[in-house]
Amino acid sequence: GALNVQWGINPGGFAAVITGSLDNQGITRIVAIDGDGGFNTFSPLWVGGGIQNSGTIRFETAGAFGNSGSFPSMDVTFGASITNLSTGLIETTVHAGPGASGNLITRQLLNHGTINHGANTTLTINNPSGDLDGADHVNSGTMNINAGAVSIGAVHSFNNSGTIQGRSLTLSGFPNGIQQGFTAVITNSGLIDMTAGGFTGNGIDSFTNTPTGQINLIGGNEAHSHFNSWVNQGNIMIDAGRALGLSGGVNAGIAENQLGGVISGNGTLSIAVGTGFTNLGTIAPGSSFGTLEVLGSIVQGSSGVLEIEVGGIDPGITHDQLTMSTGSITLGGTLRLDFQGFAPSVFDSFQIINGGVLGSFDQVELVGIQPGAQFSIDTTSGFQMTAINSWSLVCDGDANSDGAVDVNDISYVLFRLGDAGPDGDTNLDGVVDVNDISFVIFRLGIPCP
Repeated sequence: GALNVQWGINPGGFAAVITGSLDNQGITRIVAIDGDGGFNTFSPLWVGGGIQNSGTIRFETAGAFGNSGSFPSMDVTFGASITNLSTGLIETTVHAGPGASGNLITRQLLNHGTINHGANTTLTINNPSGDLDGADHVNSGTMNINAGAVSIGAVHSFNNSGTIQGRSLTLSGFPNGIQQGFTAVITNSGLIDMTAGGFTGNGIDSFTNTPTGQINLIGGNEAHSHFNSWVNQGNIMIDAGRALGLSGGVNAGIAENQLGGVISGNGTLSIAVGTGFTNLGTIAPGSSFGTLEVLGSIVQGSSGVLEIEVGGIDPGITHDQLTMSTGSITLGGTLRLDFQGFAPSVFDSFQIINGGVLGSFDQVELVGIQPGAQFSIDTTSGFQMTAINSWSLVCDGDANSDGAVDVNDISYVLFRLGDAGPDGDTNLDGVVDVNDISFVIFRLGIPCP
């Protein structure tokens, strides 16, 4: 059936106390009303054994009518846990009064259904003080943070295999009483889709975005601070104007984009000084063509891939670019250039990495370009810019790229004799010499594709 718990106008204690547990299969409505425009904290309900919900629960705070200065707050205690089953719906709303807040004091949140968090309110979930192990939370359902913010404190673990979307979500670890370290373990194997605010983790032992995990930072930032280990094995997309911030803090955390992990987009990857970041997966700047900015330093390991799409010569507009605004990238692994059928002209230049560069790639893969393409890769060590300049032969022997192998190509090679190439180096041996003339003669009259 229906259970309504309502309390207001400077109450004391709880409106309702249930020493056991509550199994809600109907509609439970919990309301705190500020009838006099004061600044009050209401405690309408205390359930010692926790709650299981397969129906609907609504938490509502309402300010005084016509009084915009009313800031009601509501504390609801579920001593053991909140278990929202697959058919369950939990809603939080504010009818009036900006800045209203609600605190759910519980040891554990297990959501397998739907949570809709409404406007103008902060929902705080915090396990009782003195529980030094922290709390284990699970979301396999849907959390819609439509407005306001949700903050979950004293986290021992948080496992998301469902969907979290909307605005601000904060997960805070719990300091271990003996080691004074952070024990929170956060795992995402579902979808985190932030359209405003941000997704923040503080005081974390480990964060893992698994191979099935997807994090979209569309209108919100993601920030992880004071962690020991941060790992991405899935997909993280950082939209323009958004940022993924990583800071190991005093823990000097290690961050890895592991094999299979993809970080893409037009936003900013911000890595704090002292936090090590290694790319063993794929970094793919842009969404189509675009620029990914990096604040801090990156080391690309042997399995790491920098994936660049090329459709023209304008960085960030017709080809992707990685911009190292501060720090540097230590190269290794693979540079994969996907030309998508685009055929560069002789002397076309592509600035793929802008900023500090150390070392060189182990290999360069060319995708979507005609055979016979030639490239010169100019890598400046230290913190200098790496420029990748690419030229393309229309076909083997076509030294001047006019679409035909003829005597004009012999003249072009003679003009370039003695150069180091690649321009005029038709046999791709690193020097323009008589062997390139012989190669053109060998190809004379053979149609180009």
